[in-house]
Amino acid sequence: MPIVGEEFEETSHGPVKLSVTFDIEDKPNRSLENQGMGSCLACGNCLAGCPYNAKNSTDKTYLSQLRGLKLSEALGSGFSCNGNAVAYVAGSPAPLNAYGLGKSNFSEIPFQERPGPSISSSYTSSMGFTIQSAVLPTAYPDLIFKGIVTYIWPYRSWFLYGVIDKLTHILGLKACNAMILNAMGYDQSDGKITFDKDTNKIRFSPPHDRLLSRKIESFQKLAKKIGGILFMSKYRSTSVHLLGGCNASSDPSSGVCNPNGQVFDRRSPTSSVLPGLYVCDASLIPCSVGMSSNTRTWTEVDQKSSILGVSYPLLRGKVGGYVVFKALEVGELHIIDGEVDLCAVDERTPYTQYMRYRLLLAASSGSRYVLEGKKVMNPYLFGLYAWRETTTMHVTFNKVVMNDAKEEGVKLKGKLCISMTELLKCLISLKGNARGSFMSLLLLTFFRTYISQVPRGSHKEFNPLKLHQKPYPNSTLHEIQTEDGFTISCQQWKCNENTLKVEEGENKLSPVLLINGYATESYWLPTESNDLVRTLLDEGHETWVLQPRLHPSNSSNNFTIVDIARFDIPSVINTIRYLHGPTVKIHVVAHCVGGLAIHMALMGGHVSAAHIASLCCTNSSMFFKLNASSRFKMWLPLIPMSMVILGKNTILPLLETSNATSRQRLLKSIARLVPRYERSTCNECEVVSGIFGNTFWHGNISPTLHYWLNKQNLPHLPMGAFPHLRKICNTDYIVDHNDKNSYLIHPERMALPTLYLSGGRTLLVTPHTSFLANNYMKMHQPGFRRERVVVEGFGHSDLLIGEESHVKVFPHILTQIRLAEEDERSVMGGERTKYNQEALAWGDDPFVDGWDSSPINKSE
Repeated sequence: MPIVGEEFEETSHGPVKLSVTFDIEDKPNRSLENQGMGSCLACGNCLAGCPYNAKNSTDKTYLSQLRGLKLSEALGSGFSCNGNAVAYVAGSPAPLNAYGLGKSNFSEIPFQERPGPSISSSYTSSMGFTIQSAVLPTAYPDLIFKGIVTYIWPYRSWFLYGVIDKLTHILGLKACNAMILNAMGYDQSDGKITFDKDTNKIRFSPPHDRLLSRKIESFQKLAKKIGGILFMSKYRSTSVHLLGGCNASSDPSSGVCNPNGQVFDRRSPTSSVLPGLYVCDASLIPCSVGMSSNTRTWTEVDQKSSILGVSYPLLRGKVGGYVVFKALEVGELHIIDGEVDLCAVDERTPYTQYMRYRLLLAASSGSRYVLEGKKVMNPYLFGLYAWRETTTMHVTFNKVVMNDAKEEGVKLKGKLCISMTELLKCLISLKGNARGSFMSLLLLTFFRTYISQVPRGSHKEFNPLKLHQKPYPNSTLHEIQTEDGFTISCQQWKCNENTLKVEEGENKLSPVLLINGYATESYWLPTESNDLVRTLLDEGHETWVLQPRLHPSNSSNNFTIVDIARFDIPSVINTIRYLHGPTVKIHVVAHCVGGLAIHMALMGGHVSAAHIASLCCTNSSMFFKLNASSRFKMWLPLIPMSMVILGKNTILPLLETSNATSRQRLLKSIARLVPRYERSTCNECEVVSGIFGNTFWHGNISPTLHYWLNKQNLPHLPMGAFPHLRKICNTDYIVDHNDKNSYLIHPERMALPTLYLSGGRTLLVTPHTSFLANNYMKMHQPGFRRERVVVEGFGHSDLLIGEESHVKVFPHILTQIRLAEEDERSVMGGERTKYNQEALAWGDDPFVDGWDSSPINKSE
C-alpha cells in the first residue's frame, strides 16, 4: 500500500519527497515451485507497484538534479505517454475478475483463480493503437476514477451509481465487476515534466494525442460490449508507459544522455559525461514507440511488396468483430487481434494472388482460439474458377492451450464459403471515405490476376558460379550395359562408416535404390541440405540413384517404359547384387513413372520380389489415376501431334541457350500456351509444365532448387516414352506398349512390403492411385506389411523435393525401411510377423480430395 509523504534520504542536505512511494508486504510462505509464474503471486496489483518485490517500481528508479548535478536543460522535455489513455469500466454483469487481492483474502483464493498479472488481453485497432485490459490494484480506490472532472459514458446517474456500487462491494454483497482499459500507440512526444520547488509539486504538461477521440470511441464500444459504465479523462492522456524526459542525444543541447545512457555533464565544455552515472530505463527513449512489433511487420511487408513491384497498403490492416462457432462455444468469439492482407505476394508464385487472414479470438468462457485462413487465386483458364477461389477460404482453427494446462487442444481444418447474398451484404455494408478506392483497388487486383495475368515480381535469378551447392560424400558412377545393348548409368554413394546407426553385432543395413520419375531429378539435389540421398546416408544406407534411358544424360530417341522395366531396372539390381552378394535385398523408392516401371518389372517377372526388401512409391503404383484436367489433356491428341511435330528427333532441348530446330521451337511455343494451374516467369518451367502440367506446388520448393531444376538439371527432355505413358494414363493402370494388360494378372509376384504415398493437395496424380494399390496389396498379399499415407499440403514431385519433405514425408519412408529391416531379421531368426489375412472390401476412398486435407495413414 502507498504511504503518502514518506521521505527517503537522498543526500546530507535533507530529504526529498517522492511523488509515489511504496512499502513491501511480506511474501506469503509458499513454495516457488507451485506458483507457476516465477516469483509472481498473481495478486493483480502490478500497476501500483509489486507488493511482493517481483519487479522494480518507481521508488527504485528516480533521478533529480536538486542536489547539485548540472544536467542538460532538456531534462524533463520530450516527454511521451506512449499514446496512452487510461479508462475505467464499472458495473459490468460479466465475470471480469479484474480487481486486485489484498492481504485479507489473498490466501483464500487458489493461484489459478487469481486476477494477476495485471495485463490479460488486448485488442489492436487498424487506426494504429492497441487497447489492453488491466486489473485494478487495491491501492487505487475505484471511486477516484469516478470523480466529477472525469468523462462518463453513457450519461446517467453515474455518481450515485458509483457510491452504491462501492458500498455493495465493501459490504461483500456483490463482486466488483470492473476493470481498467489502457490504450497505447503514438503521441507527439512534446510533453514536459518539471519539479516546482516552491510548491513542492510536480508540474506535468501532457503530450498531444491526435487519436485521443478515436480511443475514446473504442473505449465506448468495449464498455457497451461488456455492459459497463465508462469513466476516463476527456481532455488529456494518462499513462502507464512513461517515456522520455532524459532523452538520449548526441549533445547536451537536445538530450540528457548520450546513446550509451551516460549522463552529460553540463559544466564540461567538451560534452563529457558524469562518471558512473547512467540512465538505463525508458526515459532514454525520445519518442513514443507504440506497438512497434506490428509496425515493423507491416513495414517489412511494404518493403517486400515494393521489391516485387506491387504494394497495396489499402488492402491490408487490422480487423475486428466476432466469429460464431456454435460447435465449440455457445457465445460469440470476439476478435481481440486480427490481421488481413487481401493481396499478399510470394516471389515463388508471382502470378498467384493470396488473401491471408489471422484472427486471435476470445470466448466468454475464457478460452482463446487462433483462426488462420488463406484464399489462393490462380489465373487458370482466365478466371474460370474465380468465383470459387475468391469466396472459399481454407482455414485452420486451433485452440490456444497454456503449457501447464491439462485441457486438450482443438485443431481443426476446413473451408469457409460465402454465398452470393452474404457477399452482397458485405459490399453494401462497407463504410468509410476510402470504400470506393478500396473496391476499385480490389477489383484491379482481380483483373491483374485473372485477365491481364501480369506477374507480381519474378523468380530469382542466380549466378551459376555463385549458386550455393551443398557438398556430397564421394560417389561412384557405374556405367551399365543392359541386355538390349543400351548403356545406362547409376550413381552410388557409400555411407559414412562413422554415421552408421547399426548396433554392434547386427547385420549391415540393406542398400537403397532410388528411381526417378520422368527425366527430372527428385533425390539428388545439390542445393538442398536435407534431400533423400543425404537422409538415407545419415541413416546408414548405401544409396543408388538409377539414371535410365529416359534420363537426360542417357537419353534415348525411341523407347518405352517397358524397356526401363525389362532392361534398365534388372541391370542395376543385378549390379548391386554382384557387388554385395546374391543374398542381398534392396529397398526401392520410386516416383511417378519410376513407380510404374518398378511395378512392371516385378509383375512382369523381370525382377523377383525375393530380391526386394521393401517398395515405397510416391504418387504412383500399378494404378495411375489422374485428376480431371490431366485426364482431359491426355484424352486430347496432343501427344500424337507433338510426336508428329518433332519427327524423328524426339529429344526436346529445354534451355533458352540451347540450339533448337524450327520443329522443336514450335512445340515449345505451343507448350507455353497450354493452360496450367500455376504459372512461372521461368521460361523452361513454363515449357515443362505445359507438357506435363504442374508437377509441384511452387510454394513448397526453395527458389534455389527451382533455379537448379530448370536451368541446370534438365537441359533436354526425351519424349520417346510419351505415347506409352498416354496409354497407361487413359487406362488408369499399367499396360504394355501394345495396350495389353500383362501385369495386374500377376499379383503373386508382389510378395513384398509396400508403402504408397500420395500428396493431399492434388497435382497430376490423385490419391486414388495409392488407395487402389493399397487395396490390391491387401487383397492379394495379406501376409506382408502394407501402408498408405496421404500427406497434406503436397502435390506431386514436391513430396520429395519440398523444403519440408524431410520433416513431413521422409519419416514415412524411413519407417517403412526400418520395419522391413526388422521383419527381415525376424525371418532370419526363424520368426515372421503375421499380418491380418482378412481382405479389405473395395469401397470408396476415405480421402476427400481437396485443398490441404488431413493426412491419412493406413497401415497393417
